[in-house]
Amino acid sequence: MRESGQNIRAGNRPKWVTELIGVLADILIAAVILLVFAYINHGRAYLFGKLEADMSSAVPVSSVADAPVRDEQPVWLNTHDEKFLTSGVEQTDSSYRSENISIELSRHEDNSTGRLVVYYVADIYVRSPEYIRTAIPSRDYEPVLTMAAKQNAILAVNGDFSFGRIRGPIVRDGMFVRDKSFGDVLVLYNNGEMKTFAADEFAVSEEAAKGIWNVWSFGPALLDADGGRKTSFDTTVAEENPRTAIGYYEPGHYCIVIVNGRGTEGSRGYTMSQLSALFEELGCAAAYNLDGGRSSVMAWDCGSSLVNSPASGGRPVCDIIYIPKE
Repeated sequence: MRESGQNIRAGNRPKWVTELIGVLADILIAAVILLVFAYINHGRAYLFGKLEADMSSAVPVSSVADAPVRDEQPVWLNTHDEKFLTSGVEQTDSSYRSENISIELSRHEDNSTGRLVVYYVADIYVRSPEYIRTAIPSRDYEPVLTMAAKQNAILAVNGDFSFGRIRGPIVRDGMFVRDKSFGDVLVLYNNGEMKTFAADEFAVSEEAAKGIWNVWSFGPALLDADGGRKTSFDTTVAEENPRTAIGYYEPGHYCIVIVNGRGTEGSRGYTMSQLSALFEELGCAAAYNLDGGRSSVMAWDCGSSLVNSPASGGRPVCDIIYIPKE
């Protein structure tokens, strides 16, 4: 018996034991693969099923306000008249002007740290915040290019991934979907103002009385209350990465920044601190980080072309922010 025990400890197991271990290992590997497949497919299906239910029960955000709503509809801004045309449309590969929309695209390179970063800025003027719109796929995740084409969008970027999770407040184009705490929040009001909130400072019912057009929840907020850069962030992805972020100057004037990363165009991507510093340099009063990584995609002219070079070619997303053509 002692000799038999020594042989087993030395690895001289009976053949049937070795075969059984191999079979069990194969079963375990197959189970893990099936679980991953189920999570990717059925988990996504569950979230979209829940999204459809949430969207079908969406109500005007004014109906959840805890006080009379100041402005129920987005207002028209009589500012920046010089940015718009009196009639018609002018469009190039990097600009668009109409009676209510003005967009200028620009490409930039940053070598300040000795590591190249390539980023793009869309400088946006609109006469009303109703021209900053959102959209979700008709079924399952879709590329930004696909959704941009469906929405006839002159400009579109990935959104905040709110519909890919069960938490985070959602108001889309004046419709209230849910109010569940997640992280820093960005609000676009009907009067054109934008403001960021920490999760514990925000409630849709309180802000709705001021007139809300959109609420996004991903974050973090990139600037402090005075428009200065921040040094600490509520995030787990502060290192160099592709980025999508939106900035606010004043009612009617905004920008969207998209940063290449992970080697596309030789770009390393920005850390959250570097992204914060960029928006301070741009002169924004508020700025907010959206979904990034492979999701960071900027599309132009109804999705007919890409502005940036997405990491690994990009990936399908569950929502976009876009500016429609007129």
